[in-house]
Amino acid sequence: MSDNADIALAQRSLARTSLTFPQELVDWTIDFLHNDKATLRACSLVQRRWLSTSSFHLFSCFKWPRCGCHWARGRGSLQDTCECSRLLGQSKTLDELKSLLESSPRMRENVQELLITFTLIWHGRTLLRRVTSTQEIIDILDLLPHIRSLELHHLQFLPDEVPTIVSTPRLSLPSLRLARLGASVVSQDIFNLLSCFRHISTLSFYQTDLLFEPSGTLLHQPPPLGLETLGLTFSNNDATEFWIDKVCSYLDVTSLTTLSIRAPIDDMVNNVVVASPALHALLLRCTALRSLVCCGSIPRGLLTYQHACPTLRELRIVRHIIVGRTSTGPPWAKIQNLMGTPLAAAIRDVTFEMNLANYVEPDEPNPDASALERRFRQLLEGLDWTPVAAVVRRLRSVVINMEMKLWKLVREADEDNESTHIYNKQLSWEGDRQRYRAVLEGIVKERVPLSSHQRFDVHISLSEIP
Repeated sequence: MSDNADIALAQRSLARTSLTFPQELVDWTIDFLHNDKATLRACSLVQRRWLSTSSFHLFSCFKWPRCGCHWARGRGSLQDTCECSRLLGQSKTLDELKSLLESSPRMRENVQELLITFTLIWHGRTLLRRVTSTQEIIDILDLLPHIRSLELHHLQFLPDEVPTIVSTPRLSLPSLRLARLGASVVSQDIFNLLSCFRHISTLSFYQTDLLFEPSGTLLHQPPPLGLETLGLTFSNNDATEFWIDKVCSYLDVTSLTTLSIRAPIDDMVNNVVVASPALHALLLRCTALRSLVCCGSIPRGLLTYQHACPTLRELRIVRHIIVGRTSTGPPWAKIQNLMGTPLAAAIRDVTFEMNLANYVEPDEPNPDASALERRFRQLLEGLDWTPVAAVVRRLRSVVINMEMKLWKLVREADEDNESTHIYNKQLSWEGDRQRYRAVLEGIVKERVPLSSHQRFDVHISLSEIP
């Protein structure tokens, strides 16, 4: 028998005697590797039984363009090794994304979250601006049967685009997020895009500027959409008033159950209580509102609203606190003022979500577990708990969710040493969750009077390196 025949016989024998792992064990192992793209790609090539779970983790959250520098958020280490800045005339368009999806059924079937950016930011400078049309976006969504979330960054339409008119909107999308819309975008283009959808559960505007508003009206009025959650984050009060006014004019918010709003920067630094006619008009239309989410700080426009909202039951405060550098203040600032308004008269459940970031300076040694616990305790004991104690008596439940992160400030110099870039590097966290929970519970119980019939929950999470 020849050597080739011996090898073929050995391969057939090995295939017959190879172990077959239970599919549940295979799936569990691949799930554990969900952040390791290189290993997932290798797993997808092992055998057909490994392909489904590997493909899900590879493509469920899909970013376009694929190059990491587009999503680096200013981190020089990624952008300095990227070729995008040297290929300014070769910007990728949605045509390429469409061709890629059409060529890969496996990718199309697994994409659930799609993020697209139309601008390349290179060390704070805008190098590439891509324009698109409504029809291009609709064509992409038509290819994705399981899409649940669409996020569009720096969206910019063709200057003389003829809006896509859909007589019977067919697209349904659980979540649509429009981030960092620039001043060159026409607001009517955004609502003409929304008119192509039959249903959107969650709609978010994030860090959006005051846009150009031409004369004329919408070519096609958006359908009711059935909005359940609306997120509003704007750069200043003018942009807030502008966009909320457009939302009230063009969208039906009577089905809205959750309103999430972040106070603009000029609202947080200015101590004058600002009346917000657009925000007040929006609240009047939200006849089914059950939950109010305030991110960063409570917008002053809410404090001047003088109408009751009998359906509003829940308030959630989301705030970041920096430990080891300048503190941004307690997460419940102005809660006592809000709870005294007619708007909040029916609120019975309050949740505080606190994100504690511990920054370690470049020349400072990494703190050990005892040093971290000491700083954590000092921060919590230094907070003013009086506003919480003043409103807690009327509440049914108080929940505190706290996530703690440890960051190291890293300085990177360019090759020519003419400039230095500073970015954050996440470190592993030393600590005991149960011990931190006990510390927090002890501090709160000392400062906040809680009765036996009130529910009080504390959840501590230590953020690890992804």
